[in-house]
Amino acid sequence: WTPEGQVHWSEGCKKCVTSVKVNQPVTTTFCKPLAEDQNVEIGRYEDNGGSQVLMPLDVEKWRIRQETMRNEVLVADKVTVTKALEQIDEDDLIHAGGFKGDDRRAAVFYVDKGKGAIANVNWWIYTWKFIGLSVAAEAFDLVMMVHPAAIENLPAECKEVTESFRPNYGAAGQCLYKPYVGITYRDKTYDAYMNSQECLFGPGSEFLSHYKLLLRADLDTFPTPRLLGYWPKG
Repeated sequence: WTPEGQVHWSEGCKKCVTSVKVNQPVTTTFCKPLAEDQNVEIGRYEDNGGSQVLMPLDVEKWRIRQETMRNEVLVADKVTVTKALEQIDEDDLIHAGGFKGDDRRAAVFYVDKGKGAIANVNWWIYTWKFIGLSVAAEAFDLVMMVHPAAIENLPAECKEVTESFRPNYGAAGQCLYKPYVGITYRDKTYDAYMNSQECLFGPGSEFLSHYKLLLRADLDTFPTPRLLGYWPKG
């Protein structure tokens, strides 16, 4: 167990104990600096006023390790964050003249691989139509950012977003999908819950800029009539 919090394999290749996903067995992979999934803390229960409290094995070393890791991550990620802020400034400049195009809204979802989420997709489509949110006057599309392995499970009425895509201004709402590999498949240091956030601005999501209003939505929800004619200002 190193001062950096990694548990090294004692023989052969330099591998470290690595977590994979929640409630999954740990494994060993090649050791990497600043790898959150390889940070292992060891603690023990200590008596504190009659109750058992889980404490680090060595509190002082734990504090030093956490502070060191934090500072190293801040330095390593500064370049990425600075670049992202520059891109935001560029986007603000590009759109300084205002939104171009007719008003159009979209609810955006991330659909993971497998069939587990398809029932929720069907319920969203059904409710979207049932309450009248799909009619032309509402200008409301459903956009599925879908893992490529789940595309075959989508309803047939959902159409793929092409490179030349533009929203169907003035027409009834559409169910659309874009093949998208979630951030957790590209970088396992991210939690799976980030997939439905990152798909709004990750690579391949540029077509969403044609919408005036986006609703980031989870599939285990459904729309209500409150959304009819709802165009928040700001």
